[in-house]
Amino acid sequence: MRGWLAISLSIVAALFATSIALAQIKPVARVAVNSLDSLMADFKYLATATDNAPGWNAAQVLLKGFTEGIDRTKPLGLVILAEGEKIKGYGFVPVKNLNAIVETIETNLGIEIAAAGNGISKAESPLGTFYFKEIQGWAYIAMKVEDLQGVAADPSKYVAPLLAKYDVAGEVYVKNIPRVYLDPFEAAMKNVGQPKGLESLEGVDDAQA
Repeated sequence: MRGWLAISLSIVAALFATSIALAQIKPVARVAVNSLDSLMADFKYLATATDNAPGWNAAQVLLKGFTEGIDRTKPLGLVILAEGEKIKGYGFVPVKNLNAIVETIETNLGIEIAAAGNGISKAESPLGTFYFKEIQGWAYIAMKVEDLQGVAADPSKYVAPLLAKYDVAGEVYVKNIPRVYLDPFEAAMKNVGQPKGLESLEGVDDAQA
């Protein structure tokens, strides 16, 4: 009996600790595109409306050259999260053939990609080092390996409310931004538009000014 009680208490404690950890992770921002096909449909509409056939043709060639292996019917986007005072984030892309995407990146962009362990790959680019991993038809991309932990199993559900009306949408939760990031921004915004030398005029009446 005592053994079962101890086991039960251990399970309850583990679930409680997990719930606390999950509660500390809050969404800061999310940006999404409905799909590459829907985006290209929008480009085609704009090109037709502005009589810009060359622009549309160039967009098609560019898309074909850099989207081999991507599922063009599903959403892609970016998620930013706050975990305590830390900011973490990852991008997600629906994939049909990740190897084809890797080959395109290496061939067309000259970016070297290597294995980083645990099914994670590392890409060295001019913009920095990126890590990516495929999980159930989704490629997750982050600038830190640890940001690939705990990603949404199906990110399309996470961004579905954003894409209910729009092909491209974004949302920011300012209240969830950690104060360590928000305080300097607020301080900087207070100084925006303040005339130079304004402090020296404090206490001076209109006639003196």
